[in-house]
Amino acid sequence: MTVNTANSAAPSMPASATTGLRECGICQSAIYTAEKTETCPKCGLVFHAECWRENLGCAAYGCEQVNVLAPKPQEQPAAPIPQPIVQAIEPLPWSFLMLGAATLCLMISALTFGVPSMLIAAASGWRLYKKRHLHDRPLLWAVGLSLVGVFFGILISRIWWAQGQTPIN
Repeated sequence: MTVNTANSAAPSMPASATTGLRECGICQSAIYTAEKTETCPKCGLVFHAECWRENLGCAAYGCEQVNVLAPKPQEQPAAPIPQPIVQAIEPLPWSFLMLGAATLCLMISALTFGVPSMLIAAASGWRLYKKRHLHDRPLLWAVGLSLVGVFFGILISRIWWAQGQTPIN
């Protein structure tokens, strides 16, 4: 017993237009022979031409043709190279050296009438005068600590010296 499909109630379409070749990797629907297709040159997958354009290329993970149709980003001009430093860098950071010396002399000056702090204050002041600007914060702190050392050195040394000069009865 054979079944004749030519007399069925549904209108028949030509076999070439209804035969599905493959499935589109993007929209997951059948690709018919009458439809325009694009084949990925790297992985060989077949897509509807419209799907290929809308997806901007292949849809296979890891394929080199993914986003191949995407517009290329415009290259930004290279950033300008910063100008070289005009001032020479000191081989020894004198400002920090003076700050450390001022801190040490602050303690020693208490016993020596503030003389070490006075010497550091003079050296730091000379260095500020030589640099001709007041933007060097470590050097400014060194001058300030030195002046505090001179003040407390004179004050503490006088009190200490005065206690040693009291008459003994």
